[in-house]
Amino acid sequence: MRVRPRTWLERRVVDPLFAALAYGAYAVFGLLPVTWSSGAIGWLARMVGPHLPATQRARHNLVRCFPEKSAAEIETIIRDMWEHLGRYAGEYPGIKQLLDDSIRDQAEAIGVDTLRKLPPEERPVAIQGKYTEVVGVENFVEMREDGKPALLFSGHFGNWELLPLAAERFGLRFSALFRTPNNPYVARLILHLRRGMGELLPKGVEGALASARVLEKGGHLGMLVDQKLNRGLAIPFFGRTAMTSPTLAKLAYRYRCPVYGARVERIKGTRFRIFIDPPMELPQEEDEDAFVEAMMIEVNKTVERWVRGRPDHWFWLHRRWPD
Repeated sequence: MRVRPRTWLERRVVDPLFAALAYGAYAVFGLLPVTWSSGAIGWLARMVGPHLPATQRARHNLVRCFPEKSAAEIETIIRDMWEHLGRYAGEYPGIKQLLDDSIRDQAEAIGVDTLRKLPPEERPVAIQGKYTEVVGVENFVEMREDGKPALLFSGHFGNWELLPLAAERFGLRFSALFRTPNNPYVARLILHLRRGMGELLPKGVEGALASARVLEKGGHLGMLVDQKLNRGLAIPFFGRTAMTSPTLAKLAYRYRCPVYGARVERIKGTRFRIFIDPPMELPQEEDEDAFVEAMMIEVNKTVERWVRGRPDHWFWLHRRWPD
């Protein structure tokens, strides 16, 4: 996809002004308890967001994906989506408060050998922190201790930024593919906020080479798989063709490593539940193209299932489909 060159006005005027607002908001909300900043920006987004022009795209997407829902139900999802996105923004400065040290302490006390010695009914189902609980503990522990490279996929669902932080709390070194913002000042702020949350790899050729190096060294790589890629594969998503990146499946084919799905659900306010699924069953196809297509069909089905369960949690504002 050809990227439009940025103008002098954008680089010299718009970027610094937007960055000043972002840094100012970070300074102010970083001084507040995360519950306050989350609630305040969530309320503001709920009031203002539904009236913004961008909401037309969300409304169009929702009507196409949920034809059985009434207009009132669609509007409720839109208001809830905006509140959720506002809370997500408000939680960014204090995100590390949401996974406190008690999560790390509990995770360190659990080893894979300990889990295997316990009968299934006695294994811990979840680890509970002040704000967040983790479901699928055994999958995190297995990933940490099996000595294998692994892939983890998620989407722009819930507060997805909690996933790399959860990996850090579990003692997992994780790298993640990351689209660098066009605004270089905002990019530096995001990198600052994500310190201690794993290595960030830029998308593109450089990121692809770095991803291969991570897996070759037995590392763990995470990526978001629900964005449109114009040069991707035409894979069904909510019954319509969605251009989907094949990167996850290509890496799984090359390294034959476990692939885990993960998502974050907001229970209420700043209470969250992180789900780490067991490794998915990889396709049996020997041909790479057939393997990649079959796997990405299953990945899109998984993300669709998450979104159908909590439609207010997904980012409906982007152009996921061609229409």
